[in-house]
Formats: sequence, structure tokens, C-alpha cells
Amino acid sequence: MKKFKVLLTCVLSISMICGCSQLSAPESTTSAPTSAPATTQASQASDQPEASEAPGPELEPITFKVGFISSQAATDEAHNLMCDEIERLSGGAIKIERYLQGQLYTADSDGSIALSEGTLDMVIMGDLMVSAAAPEIAGFTQIPFAFDSKEQCEEFWETIADQCNEKMLEKYGCRILFDHLAMRGPRVVAANRPLIKAEDYKGLKMRLPSIAASVASFEALGVSPMTSSMGELYQVLQTGTAQACESPISTLDSIAIYEVCDYAMLTDHTYSFRAAHVNEKWWSSLSPAHQEIIQQGIKVGFDRFNELESNGDEAILQKWRDNGMTVIENSEIDTQSIKDVVTPVILEKYKDEWDMSIWDVIQSLR
Repeated sequence: MKKFKVLLTCVLSISMICGCSQLSAPESTTSAPTSAPATTQASQASDQPEASEAPGPELEPITFKVGFISSQAATDEAHNLMCDEIERLSGGAIKIERYLQGQLYTADSDGSIALSEGTLDMVIMGDLMVSAAAPEIAGFTQIPFAFDSKEQCEEFWETIADQCNEKMLEKYGCRILFDHLAMRGPRVVAANRPLIKAEDYKGLKMRLPSIAASVASFEALGVSPMTSSMGELYQVLQTGTAQACESPISTLDSIAIYEVCDYAMLTDHTYSFRAAHVNEKWWSSLSPAHQEIIQQGIKVGFDRFNELESNGDEAILQKWRDNGMTVIENSEIDTQSIKDVVTPVILEKYKDEWDMSIWDVIQSLR
């Protein structure tokens, strides 16, 4: 077991460096670890969606452990709603021990290990595990403008779900419940000058995440990449060490990006998800009735996440405008010029490492 844990840690760490990590998961967390599971009050009845009647007394009582970390209140609200709804729909037969930010782990890589070892039964996180298990599939989601919309990205993951889970089960004994996904807002670019077309990126000093395909994509545009933690991002932009960065809107707002950058380009260049990952041994031990109730609860929670994410981004963009930041809409950006430069470079770079038939799948969804 010790050797397995070390191996999994190494694989997940390498995936972060080699372009196989989630693109837009929160890049830092500030919560301190504790030892006890968190509890929350049930959502008010007026906020609960209509649902089927709770099952009868024949449902066997179970308790399971779920973990999730985030840096956003909206994410926590949605995940707690998911747990509340599962418990409600089960009529109290299903109890959930909730391990929130830092209570059992402080990074998704550690949560992956806890899930694989069975310390946790479910973990809500991004595509870290699937990217490590199947980089030849997941790598394509890191290509800027691979998808035209959040919905297309979601459809892609649903289309290749079985292939991904086959790899997940083989390597880690876990699966992703792809039936319902919490789709994060797209990544955008913030800079000290407008970036409208591919040529505008030449010579730009840009802070990028440590994801090989992302770095290679912007290097193809002539960018000089640099890395830093999210905690350092404000300072490197303020001092001019970096002139631009890219991340989801909510992540950039968490550092008051409007104070250190004059322009926000709504490039929407990549999309990512959060999903329920489950330990297969635990999941397969459940009855179909238990699994159905859990899936229903996941849907309620993730629907709420998607609503909050969309509404939250709009409010943030208005706040940026009110604080003097120029927001350049996607329709004003020559995204095709960027795709024309980046896509052939990345496909050539990874042609021997990635399954190129997956690119055909993406094109078929357009």
C-alpha cells in the first residue's frame, strides 16, 4: 500500500507538470487542516426543488464520507446542497460525513489518494485524476479554443466517459459519475494592454499555470511564460514581473485583478468541470436505489453550482467595469487567428503521446 501511495503521488505530481492536470481548479486554499468532519444545516425548504417522495423503510441505512475543497462560497453552497438533498431524498437512511476545506486534505492530489485507498468514498474535484489516468484523452481539453462552448465541453466528457472510466478503474480503482457535471466558467485573459489577435501576444510576459500544454500553447503565440502561485499573482502583476495572466473569472476576481490590470479579454479559451469521483469498491456495493438517490442529489447540487457560476461571473464583470477595467467581449476578439497559430503546434507536439482519434471526436461535436 505504501508503494502504491508513493506511485500515485508521483503520477499526480507529474501530471501537474506535464500538462495533465485540471485547468481551472482553484490554485490555492487557505483553510487549516482539522480532524473532524464538518456539518451544515439543511437548506431551507423554500430553496429545495421539488423531488420524488423519499423511499420507504426498506432502504438500508448507510453512512459515507465525501470530501471537497474550494476557495469559493458558491462551490461550498452547491456541494452542501448536494449532501442535504441526498439525505433528504433518502428519508434519513443515507447519512453523509462531510470533509470540507482542509479537514482531511488540502490538495486534490491528496484527495485522490484518499479516494483510491478508500479513506473517502466520494471526492468532488476537477479532472486531475482522469488527466493522470488518461492523458492521451484528457490532454485535448487543454488546447485553447478546442471547444466553442461550455456545453460542447460537457458533451465531450459525456461522450468519452466510458473510455475515461476504464482507465480510472484500471489505475486507481475509482470512477467519475459523468451523468452530472458542475461546469466551471471559462478561462479568460487579463493584461495591461488589449489583446485582440494572435500577433498582440508576441513578447508578452505572461503568468501561466504549470501545465505543459497550456504553456506550449501561449509560447506558440510568442509569449514569455512565467509561473507563480495565485498568492503571488497580484504582486507579480503590480510590479510588472508579469504583464498578463489567465484564469477563470472568479479566480481572477479573488485577487482584485481590476487593481493591477487594465484589460480583461473574454477569450473563453478553455473550460473545465468538477464532478463526483467515487471509490469503485464502495460504489458497486450500493443498491441501485442508493445509487439513484445519490445521483439525484448530485444533479440538484451541480445544477445550483452551474446557476451560481453563471450569475456570479456576470456580477463580477460588472464590478470590474465599475472599477475602470475595460472588458473586451469575445465577439471583439479574433479567436480564429489564435487557433490558427496554436492548434497545429499542439497537435504536432503531442501526436505521439495523445490519441488523435479524440480530436476527431471533438470536431464531430461542433
